[in-house]
Amino acid sequence: MNRIPLPAMLEHYLSEMGALGVDDQTYEPLWDDFRFGCLIRLAAPIALTSRGYPDADALAMAILPRVTSAVLATTALGLLE
Repeated sequence: MNRIPLPAMLEHYLSEMGALGVDDQTYEPLWDDFRFGCLIRLAAPIALTSRGYPDADALAMAILPRVTSAVLATTALGLLE
């Protein structure tokens, strides 16, 4: 299995976007957005296991914004260096 380091993958993505004429994105903001997205998605199993159960849906909807806030408020980005 080929594994490409995440920073290299994002550099390739930026290069491809540039080749298509999208040149207003820079590496650092993209890297931060990517890491935030990965960390916030850690809460996805909470939402997925709650499907079809109204009480669990309500709990998931209460927890997911808290997870997002916690990721944004901490130095959690360091986990994905």
